[in-house]
Amino acid sequence: MKKTACILLFLLSGYLLHGQSPLLDQWFLNNYLINPAIAGIEKYADVQLGSRFQWTGVDGAPVSHYVAAHMPLGNPRPKKGFSKTPPASVADEYNYKGRKYAAHHGVGGVVYRDRIGPFVNLEFNGSYAYHLAISKNLFVSAGVSLGLFSQSLQISDISLPIQSDPAVVNFNGRNTFTLRPGIWLYGDQFYLGASHTEFINDAEQTVLRTSIFTVGYRFDSGHEGIHFTPYGMLRLNQVENNYDFGLKVDWNRRFYAGATYRSTKETVLYLGASVNFLMGFTYLFNSGAVESFTAGSGGTHEFQLNFRLNNKERIPCPQKMW
Repeated sequence: MKKTACILLFLLSGYLLHGQSPLLDQWFLNNYLINPAIAGIEKYADVQLGSRFQWTGVDGAPVSHYVAAHMPLGNPRPKKGFSKTPPASVADEYNYKGRKYAAHHGVGGVVYRDRIGPFVNLEFNGSYAYHLAISKNLFVSAGVSLGLFSQSLQISDISLPIQSDPAVVNFNGRNTFTLRPGIWLYGDQFYLGASHTEFINDAEQTVLRTSIFTVGYRFDSGHEGIHFTPYGMLRLNQVENNYDFGLKVDWNRRFYAGATYRSTKETVLYLGASVNFLMGFTYLFNSGAVESFTAGSGGTHEFQLNFRLNNKERIPCPQKMW
C-alpha cells in the first residue's frame, strides 16, 4: 500500500509540475500554444489539432490532446495597392513588394487535455492580440490569454483497495485561472518572442510561474527552394530551467524535416508537409532518455494536423513563423 501511494504521489508531483504549462514537442511549429501574441498573425484562420503519446507501452503514461485556433480581425494586408486575387507570381509574398501593412487584431482559443494515470488536467483559454507594422517588413504584436485550468483525480480508474489510500482520499482537485501575456517581434524571415504564465487565484502555484523566450531565423540556402530555419527556446521557472534548440529544413515551403535537442537530454525528430493550401500534417518522435520506471517504453509520438480556413489567396504554408 505504501509503495502504491509513493508511486501515485511521484506521478502526481511530476504531473503538477509539468501539466500546467504543457511543453509539446512541436511548439516551434505552433508557437500560438505558448504565446498569445501570435493570434491572428496570418491572413487566414489557423486551426491545429494535436495528440501526444508519451512513453508508449507504459501503463498510465501521459497522453495529451489539444485543439487550437486563431484568426485575424480586420485586414492584415497592405494599406493600399492590394488585390484580393493577386497573380500567382506574388501570391506567396506576404509583404506584396514592400507595402506597409495596416494594424489589425487577432483572436483565438485553446482547449487542452492532459492525462497521466488517473490524474487529468483540462485547460480552456481565449486570447486577443494586436499587430502593428513598424516598417514595411518589421512587425510587433502584443497579446494576452485568460483561461481556466482544472485538475481532477478519476477515482473510478483506481483499483478498489487503493481508493482508500490517504494519497487518494486526501487529494483535492483544483480550479485555477491562468493569465498569459506575450509579445512577438517578427518579419519575413525571423521572430523573437516572450511570454509568461501567471496563476491568478492559487498561491500554491507560484513556483510554477513560467517565462518562455523563443527565437527563429529562416535562411535561404542558395539552392532552389531549400531553406534552413534554426530556432531556440528558453523556459524558466522556480522548479527547473530548460532550453530547446533545433533546425528545420524545408523544400519549396511545402515539405519539411528537422530535429530538436532539449536540455533534458531528449531528441525530437520530425517530418511534415503542406498537402495543399487547406491542410498540412506533422509527425514527431521523441527519442529522449526516460526514467527507470518507464523501461520498455516505445518512445514518445506526437501528431499534428493543421487546417488553413478562409485561405482566399491559397497561401501554401505559414508566412510569419517559419
